[in-house]
Amino acid sequence: MVAGTVIRNLLERVSDCLSPGSRLIVKDIDTNPAYKRWFTYVLDKMMDYKTPVHYWPRQELSSLLENLGFEVFQHTITDYLPYPHLMYICRDQRSAMAAAPAAAYQVAKGHA
Repeated sequence: MVAGTVIRNLLERVSDCLSPGSRLIVKDIDTNPAYKRWFTYVLDKMMDYKTPVHYWPRQELSSLLENLGFEVFQHTITDYLPYPHLMYICRDQRSAMAAAPAAAYQVAKGHA
């Protein structure tokens, strides 16, 4: 588990490493519904009671990813246990836009 205070820096560094057109998958725990969050919290504390636990509200993490230049699609992961798993499928729009002129040039020149 990564502390909430370092998430932005981590995501910035990861996005800087992506190739044009790359995707980033982030799996996290949603904060709603509360009973699922508490179920997950108890399990996390049983694994390591000393580690701080931080779950991002869906909109807050999605906004952070969008502010870093990602187009974000959210996918709720269903499980038979009450886990509020959430997957963020992100496309780096900056990389895709930067790659578009080069790709168009290659197509125009017949090198695609």
